[in-house]
Amino acid sequence: MLGPAFGDWPRDSPYGIRRTPDNQLVVDDGLLVDPTPGRGSLPKFQKDSGRTALYRNGELVAENVGAYGLLRAKMPVDEAAYRLETELDRASFAEVSTKVSVAWTFRSRHEAVSLPVALPLLAVRYSPALDAGYAAPAGRPFPIPIRVEHQPGSTGGRITGLAVQVSYDDGATWQPAPVRGGGQNWSASVTHPAGAGHVSLRATATDSNGGKVEQTILRAYLLRTAGLVKP
Repeated sequence: MLGPAFGDWPRDSPYGIRRTPDNQLVVDDGLLVDPTPGRGSLPKFQKDSGRTALYRNGELVAENVGAYGLLRAKMPVDEAAYRLETELDRASFAEVSTKVSVAWTFRSRHEAVSLPVALPLLAVRYSPALDAGYAAPAGRPFPIPIRVEHQPGSTGGRITGLAVQVSYDDGATWQPAPVRGGGQNWSASVTHPAGAGHVSLRATATDSNGGKVEQTILRAYLLRTAGLVKP
């Protein structure tokens, strides 16, 4: 299932979401990944529209309209509260993950280091049992295994909570999905309506350092059992 995730980049790599020694925010990651072996991350150019923006203490300080997962911004030396947002729309050509949005809340300050520092951002990764067409059975209960991860190489706090919501009408209405688990490993339980054609998922995860991620995937997967779709 296509959704936000981080690459496991070396510390000296220009990729990922990092703070450089000279206090630049560098955002360069795919953020639309299929965990199925052999599928991987989709190219950044496959989109209708996108946006990535950084807020510091509630004020917009940098924005890249037309691109998702790409941004450069100056960060002050002193500690501040940040909100990093990125969104992607690909509804004109894709049937799954037609619109994806992520917002991270975190704090950051200058560190006396010689290599970029991976920011302690969270991702909620779903791994439901889907067929080759990104579809699940309709009209029955369905478990969704979930893994909550920090960006590799970062020093995030202990994961303290996860809430998941599900929609069957492209996000017009949402209902809570019961979750179980803790730490990195969770699961959600949903019951697919017999007449629905797709499932959207919205999640919020938090950690003990005050970090938070809010992410939404419209048409995360389909509800049918045959036919291939365009990923």
